[in-house]
Amino acid sequence: MACNTVSAVAMPYLINKFNFPIIGVVESSARLAVKSTKNNKIGVIGTQATIASGAYRGFIKRLSSTTAVFSRACPLLVPLVEEGWLDKKVTQMVLEEYLSKLRARGIDTLIMGCTHYHLLARVISRYMGESVTLIEPSLTVATELRKLLKRSGIIGQNKEGRRIIFLTAVSEASKKLIFQILNQSKVSISQVDLL
Repeated sequence: MACNTVSAVAMPYLINKFNFPIIGVVESSARLAVKSTKNNKIGVIGTQATIASGAYRGFIKRLSSTTAVFSRACPLLVPLVEEGWLDKKVTQMVLEEYLSKLRARGIDTLIMGCTHYHLLARVISRYMGESVTLIEPSLTVATELRKLLKRSGIIGQNKEGRRIIFLTAVSEASKKLIFQILNQSKVSISQVDLL
């Protein structure tokens, strides 16, 4: 599950409901953050639901009871990313408002607990400083998935692959953002109806 909110809120339900491995971003990101921190001060940013769930805090505390966890919901970041305003002045101002207290706490590791935040990594890193390690959950879950596929013996040899993106609403803005993220135009985008 690449979505932090779904991973934080629905993971126990999904694990009980389905009889196949499910990899969530919370666990893999928390493990990497605990391994990465040198001063035992980890920050977590995410959506309101992700932060309110306490999932990151809980998992980090199970891994390391001495690690301090400082969380901050950042609800304005998703619309800024979806608008494509990755390095605009308004985005920098919003980030400063959200991150100033985390920076003041002296964290040395920051979990970017929303898949949208990956696109803000450069701006976040610039504000937090080089001494803060950014944890990108989408990359941690991809690493875990690769390990699982290798252990299962089902990882493919084909290095090319295909990228098919399914969205519930396709717009010119979403297409532009997808192409910007993937840095290419060889992507198939399809709309799906959930009902």
